[in-house]
Parts: sequence; structure tokens; C-alpha cells
Amino acid sequence: MLANDTLFTGTFLGEIIAWTDSTIVMRTSGHQGKINCINASEDGTAIITGGADGNVNFWNFEGNALTQIKT
Repeated sequence: MLANDTLFTGTFLGEIIAWTDSTIVMRTSGHQGKINCINASEDGTAIITGGADGNVNFWNFEGNALTQIKT
């Protein structure tokens, strides 16, 4: 689990980056094209991303894909 002050960013290349205190603490890729949205689960166990590729991905905080939903 990441700290409460973790900031998530998505890139045009499909990367998800987690930052804490200006330091990258997790980086992974899993979308073809840009990331449209990112959110963390309320219980702090997963990251949810939506990409321009039409997929919704669920990740753990180690950057491993848990599930992918093709829309």
C-alpha cells in the first residue's frame, strides 16, 4: 500500500507513475496510448486506470495488472 500523500500521473505513452515526496515510487505501463483517468480504491489496495485504448485496468501498488476490462 502506498502512502496517503501519493500522487498518480498518467502519460501519453500509457505509463502510470506514482509519486511520493517528489520521488517516483512505482512506474508501470499497460495501456496502448494515453491514460485518460486514474483513481485509487478507497481501501488503498488497487489503482484503477482508463486509457484511450478503451480498456479499464486494475493494478496493485507494485504495478502488477490484476484485471483488464475491454470496453
